[in-house]
Amino acid sequence: MINQFVASITHKPLETKLDQARVKAFISALRDCLSITEKKPIDRMDKIEPVISEEEHKNLMEYSKKEIKDIRKNLRSEQ
Repeated sequence: MINQFVASITHKPLETKLDQARVKAFISALRDCLSITEKKPIDRMDKIEPVISEEEHKNLMEYSKKEIKDIRKNLRSEQ
C-alpha cells in the first residue's frame, strides 16, 4: 500500500514541493516504523573528541574579540 501511494505521488505530484517533501518524509518514517529489523540509535556524542583544547579555544576567543573590536574601531573612524 505504501509503495502504491508513493507511485501515485510520483505520477501526480502535489501542488507544492514542500507538501511533497512532507509526505515523502512521513512515508519514510512510516516505513521505518513498520520495518522488521530494529534500528539501534547511534550515540555519537560519546565519540566526538574536541579538535582543540580548552586553552586554545579560550585564546582563540580572546583573539577574535580583539579583532572584532579593532574592526569596529576602524569602521567608526572611517565614517
